[in-house]
This record gives sequence, C-alpha cells and structure tokens, in this order.
Amino acid sequence: MTPSSPSAAAWPRLTALGRDDTFDAATLLGNWAQVLLQMGRPLEAQQYKQRELEIKLAVPDPGAASMSLTNYAQLLFELARLDEAADYAERAYREAVKADNQVVLNQTRLRLARSYREQHDSARAAQMLDEAEAPMRQLLPAGHFAFASLAAERALLASQQEDFPRALELINEALEIAE
Repeated sequence: MTPSSPSAAAWPRLTALGRDDTFDAATLLGNWAQVLLQMGRPLEAQQYKQRELEIKLAVPDPGAASMSLTNYAQLLFELARLDEAADYAERAYREAVKADNQVVLNQTRLRLARSYREQHDSARAAQMLDEAEAPMRQLLPAGHFAFASLAAERALLASQQEDFPRALELINEALEIAE
C-alpha cells in the first residue's frame, strides 16, 4: 500500500523501520483516509481506512478502534452503503460504551441517526438524536457547531415525516448556530 499524499514520505519510513503494522501507522492511514473523505474521494479513502481498522482491531484494548469504526461508518454512509454503515456505527457504539468514550459515543449517535433516517427508520433515528443531545449539552458549550448538526439532522427527519413547518424551523436554527 502506497498512500498518495503530500506527507507520503512518512509511509516508506514506517515501512523501512518495520512499523507499518503499528498503531502509529494505523493513525497515519486513518488521518489520510479522513482527508481523502473530506476531499470527496471516499473510494480512495476506503482502502486506507480498511487497513487502519485491521491494525487497530488487532489491539486488545476495546476502545482503540472505536473512533476508527465510527469514521469508517461515515465513509460507508458517504458511499451509500447504508446497512454496512449502520453495522459499523453500531459496533463503534458498543466499543465506545465499553471504553466509556463520550466523544465517540456522541459522534456515533449522530452517525446512527443519519443511517437510520436514510433507512426510513424514523423512530430509531429520533431516539439516537435524543440520546445524543443530553450528553452534548453537558460536554459542549452553548452555540457549539455540533448543535447545528443536531438541528440539521432533526430538520431532515422532520422533512422526511412531512412536517415541513418544523423542518424549516429546525434548519433555520441549524443555520443560525452555524453562522
């Protein structure tokens, strides 16, 4: 595997040192995958994310792979592989619960809500949003941009349920927070 990135010089060095199967290598691969995903290149990102997961899942620490699993779920969501995305997000959720990782739990709840909404499971989507909101309010300051994501997701759910006045109210709230 030869990652294509401006910082790709790090990969041959890791390989030469025999460290291409280490946690540090997995982190590097995962970071490259995230950048590629943000650049709109999810198919290219997938190969790096898969290798990252192979490495991190080999670590006995239950929380080691939880962020990687939830990020992979997002990648699969972007590829419209909704059932797989939900499966990985559910796995990430279980791992984050074991590790008591609130950051991963909250991100994963939002990813699960998106997946469930896209699968037309409104009840589960709303439940995940409700479960995400309370801890977010405890962990984050008022006006944090994460609340824009929460409101936007609620707006999409309301729209799907054809509650257009509520959807408009919520998307306006999301925009206000984002501004």
